[in-house]
Amino acid sequence: MSAAPVLYIGNKNYSSWSMRPWLALTWAGLDFEERVLPLGAMGYGKSKIPEILAVSPSGRVPALHWNGVVIWDSLAICEWAAEQRPAVALWPEDATARAVARSVAAEMHSGYAALRRDMSMNIRRRAKVGSWPEDTQADITRVVELWNDARARFGAGGPFLFGRRSIADALFAPVCTRFRTYGVALDAVSAAYCDAVFADAAFAAWERAAIAETWTLPVTDALYTAEPIRSTFMNRFIAAALIGAALLSGCQQPSGGVMAEIEKAEAERAKENEKAVAAGLAFLEQNKTKPGVKVTETGLQYEVVRAVAASKPRPGPTDEVTVHYEGTLPDGAVFDSSYQRGEPTSFPLNAVIPGWTEGLQLMRPGEEFRFVIPSDLAYGERGAGGQIGPNQ
Repeated sequence: MSAAPVLYIGNKNYSSWSMRPWLALTWAGLDFEERVLPLGAMGYGKSKIPEILAVSPSGRVPALHWNGVVIWDSLAICEWAAEQRPAVALWPEDATARAVARSVAAEMHSGYAALRRDMSMNIRRRAKVGSWPEDTQADITRVVELWNDARARFGAGGPFLFGRRSIADALFAPVCTRFRTYGVALDAVSAAYCDAVFADAAFAAWERAAIAETWTLPVTDALYTAEPIRSTFMNRFIAAALIGAALLSGCQQPSGGVMAEIEKAEAERAKENEKAVAAGLAFLEQNKTKPGVKVTETGLQYEVVRAVAASKPRPGPTDEVTVHYEGTLPDGAVFDSSYQRGEPTSFPLNAVIPGWTEGLQLMRPGEEFRFVIPSDLAYGERGAGGQIGPNQ
């Protein structure tokens, strides 16, 4: 008996492409293992996060590992699920409806660039945006037209685009969350469709997990913050923003149970954040007293382990450097190491955490430094991956 396939996904709060095949696999009733690879680590936005590159040739999630084969595209994984469980009918059985459903899914898969640009998926957030750029509004209008057309022509058998759940719904489910997050007012047909998506048991399971996540992506969380979002701990920790924020008109309100989960998760994140900040400050205070440790104006601490001749030039703030490094937490646990991978890493200094940007400019080729980087010069409130928590 072969092992269950493994689906590698990104953070459930942010990764729309991960949600799509996860829903298809779940709706198909397939047994699969889920492994979350948090976004936001070094290489994010460039398809170069090492942990993701190790499991996906594109450097992106999702990726499905099955019997020695890697399937690394959302729609391809959905198609695989449909082939594995033909009786579930993840595509409409009628040939005409099926052809249109495939066109609908493909349009979502390849289009709507402006919508993706301006409406990053963020299930926990609520923000009211007054107006959109022309190309974004055109995408919104097209989505609504498409939903209305599918419901009118093929939706008689149920509340989804083609009546029963299909891959087309898996592709558009994250769009429903985006419209809810950013307060897009919908017509009655589109609002009812999104309500059906939100009421689906598989979607609800994904949403609960997204709300419970502690990882954050501050750039996404900060979108459209002219509208109030809830924050805790001296306004430094961006928390789940469902409470008190505008909800999409006509779409399903979170239940009392979901709201309680949000409040609980928010309180737990704030408490852990406080502990991490206190522990970090204590570590920095203790470390700066060690012989040879110097502290810069920003609070970066460093120690020269091996020096070279001063005639060698230091890099500038935008130069590309090649380094061997090992990153550890205050308890000594290694969270990343080029030595373990057997090769150094190259990157421009303006594309890494501020502590590295500053610290590596102090070094000359051939030198070895030991840095202790405060959390606000590293990954801050968002953390990075499962090993670096907020403010560690």
